[in-house]
Amino acid sequence: MSTPLSSEQTERTLRRVLQKQGFRLSKARAHGETGVDIIAERPGHTIHIEVIAYKRSGPARTKDFCEGIFRSLSRLDTGAERCVLAMSDQFAVGMAQRAAHYRTAWKRMTSAFPEFSLWLVDCPAGRYRECKLTDWVT
Repeated sequence: MSTPLSSEQTERTLRRVLQKQGFRLSKARAHGETGVDIIAERPGHTIHIEVIAYKRSGPARTKDFCEGIFRSLSRLDTGAERCVLAMSDQFAVGMAQRAAHYRTAWKRMTSAFPEFSLWLVDCPAGRYRECKLTDWVT
Protein backbone atom coordinates (compact mmCIF):
# COMPACT_ATOMS: atom_id res chain seq x y z
CA MET A 1 0.00 0.00 0.00
CA SER A 2 1.27 3.47 -0.85
CA THR A 3 1.91 6.05 1.82
CA PRO A 4 -0.58 8.91 2.08
CA LEU A 5 0.87 12.30 1.15
CA SER A 6 -0.78 15.59 2.07
CA SER A 7 -1.45 18.31 -0.45
CA GLU A 8 0.72 20.58 1.73
CA GLN A 9 3.72 18.25 1.31
CA THR A 10 3.20 18.08 -2.43
CA GLU A 11 2.73 21.84 -2.68
CA ARG A 12 5.89 22.59 -0.65
CA THR A 13 7.95 20.34 -2.93
CA LEU A 14 6.47 21.86 -6.06
CA ARG A 15 7.07 25.41 -4.80
CA ARG A 16 10.76 24.64 -4.15
CA VAL A 17 11.21 23.17 -7.64
CA LEU A 18 9.39 26.02 -9.40
CA GLN A 19 11.40 28.65 -7.51
CA LYS A 20 14.62 26.93 -8.63
CA GLN A 21 13.28 27.12 -12.20
CA GLY A 22 12.94 30.89 -11.86
CA PHE A 23 9.18 31.17 -11.37
CA ARG A 24 7.70 33.89 -9.18
CA LEU A 25 5.02 32.25 -7.02
CA SER A 26 1.83 33.43 -5.41
CA LYS A 27 1.72 33.46 -1.63
CA ALA A 28 0.73 30.14 -0.05
CA ARG A 29 -2.93 30.13 0.93
CA ALA A 30 -4.01 29.70 4.54
CA HIS A 31 -5.92 26.56 5.51
CA GLY A 32 -9.52 26.90 4.26
CA GLU A 33 -8.75 29.88 2.03
CA THR A 34 -10.29 29.58 -1.43
CA GLY A 35 -8.63 30.22 -4.76
CA VAL A 36 -5.92 28.68 -6.88
CA ASP A 37 -3.20 26.90 -4.88
CA ILE A 38 -0.23 28.25 -6.84
CA ILE A 39 0.15 30.82 -9.59
CA ALA A 40 3.61 30.42 -11.09
CA GLU A 41 4.87 33.23 -13.32
CA ARG A 42 7.86 33.89 -15.54
CA PRO A 43 7.92 36.46 -18.34
CA GLY A 44 5.32 35.34 -20.89
CA HIS A 45 4.47 32.23 -18.90
CA THR A 46 1.74 31.91 -16.23
CA ILE A 47 0.52 28.61 -14.80
CA HIS A 48 -2.47 28.10 -12.49
CA ILE A 49 -1.86 25.02 -10.34
CA GLU A 50 -4.26 23.06 -8.14
CA VAL A 51 -2.69 20.52 -5.76
CA ILE A 52 -4.33 17.41 -4.34
CA ALA A 53 -3.31 14.93 -1.65
CA TYR A 54 -2.64 11.24 -2.11
CA LYS A 55 -5.05 9.57 0.30
CA ARG A 56 -5.07 6.02 1.60
CA SER A 57 -8.62 5.36 0.32
CA GLY A 58 -9.05 4.70 -3.42
CA PRO A 59 -12.55 6.23 -3.56
CA ALA A 60 -11.27 9.36 -1.76
CA ARG A 61 -8.40 9.65 -4.27
CA THR A 62 -10.87 9.38 -7.16
CA LYS A 63 -13.14 12.02 -5.64
CA ASP A 64 -10.22 14.43 -5.11
CA PHE A 65 -8.90 13.74 -8.62
CA CYS A 66 -12.24 14.50 -10.31
CA GLU A 67 -12.86 17.59 -8.17
CA GLY A 68 -9.29 18.72 -8.79
CA ILE A 69 -9.76 18.59 -12.55
CA PHE A 70 -12.83 20.80 -12.33
CA ARG A 71 -11.15 23.23 -9.91
CA SER A 72 -8.21 23.45 -12.27
CA LEU A 73 -10.38 24.00 -15.35
CA SER A 74 -12.46 26.60 -13.49
CA ARG A 75 -9.36 28.83 -13.61
CA LEU A 76 -10.12 29.35 -17.31
CA ASP A 77 -12.90 31.67 -16.11
CA THR A 78 -10.27 33.98 -14.60
CA GLY A 79 -8.09 34.04 -17.71
CA ALA A 80 -5.74 31.13 -17.05
CA GLU A 81 -3.85 30.09 -20.15
CA ARG A 82 -2.34 26.96 -18.56
CA CYS A 83 -4.13 24.86 -15.94
CA VAL A 84 -2.41 22.13 -13.97
CA LEU A 85 -3.57 19.52 -11.52
CA ALA A 86 -0.51 18.57 -9.44
CA MET A 87 -0.45 15.38 -7.40
CA SER A 88 1.90 12.80 -5.95
CA ASP A 89 3.56 10.59 -8.53
CA GLN A 90 1.90 7.69 -6.68
CA PHE A 91 -1.21 8.52 -8.75
CA ALA A 92 0.60 7.24 -11.88
CA VAL A 93 0.01 3.64 -10.82
CA GLY A 94 -3.76 3.86 -11.32
CA MET A 95 -3.89 6.39 -14.15
CA ALA A 96 -4.26 3.93 -17.05
CA GLN A 97 -7.08 2.19 -15.17
CA ARG A 98 -8.75 5.56 -14.50
CA ALA A 99 -8.47 6.55 -18.19
CA ALA A 100 -9.97 3.21 -19.23
CA HIS A 101 -12.83 3.60 -16.75
CA TYR A 102 -13.76 7.08 -18.03
CA ARG A 103 -13.00 6.18 -21.69
CA THR A 104 -15.13 8.53 -23.76
CA ALA A 105 -15.06 11.48 -21.35
CA TRP A 106 -11.29 11.11 -20.88
CA LYS A 107 -10.66 11.07 -24.65
CA ARG A 108 -12.89 14.08 -25.24
CA MET A 109 -11.22 16.05 -22.45
CA THR A 110 -7.84 15.58 -24.16
CA SER A 111 -8.98 17.61 -27.16
CA ALA A 112 -11.42 19.93 -25.37
CA PHE A 113 -8.82 21.30 -22.92
CA PRO A 114 -5.38 21.52 -24.57
CA GLU A 115 -4.30 24.00 -21.87
CA PHE A 116 -4.75 21.37 -19.14
CA SER A 117 -2.03 19.04 -17.88
CA LEU A 118 -1.25 16.82 -14.92
CA TRP A 119 1.97 17.13 -12.95
CA LEU A 120 3.18 14.09 -11.06
CA VAL A 121 5.30 15.30 -8.15
CA ASP A 122 8.04 13.10 -6.70
CA CYS A 123 8.44 14.63 -3.23
CA PRO A 124 11.46 12.59 -2.05
CA ALA A 125 13.39 13.38 -5.26
CA GLY A 126 12.20 17.01 -5.42
CA ARG A 127 10.99 16.99 -9.01
CA TYR A 128 7.85 16.75 -11.13
CA ARG A 129 6.88 15.30 -14.49
CA GLU A 130 4.39 17.03 -16.76
CA CYS A 131 1.84 14.74 -18.40
CA LYS A 132 -1.08 15.19 -20.73
CA LEU A 133 -4.30 13.19 -20.45
CA THR A 134 -3.35 11.54 -23.77
CA ASP A 135 -0.41 9.84 -22.04
CA TRP A 136 -2.86 7.26 -20.67
CA VAL A 137 -5.24 6.87 -23.62
CA THR A 138 -4.95 3.45 -25.23
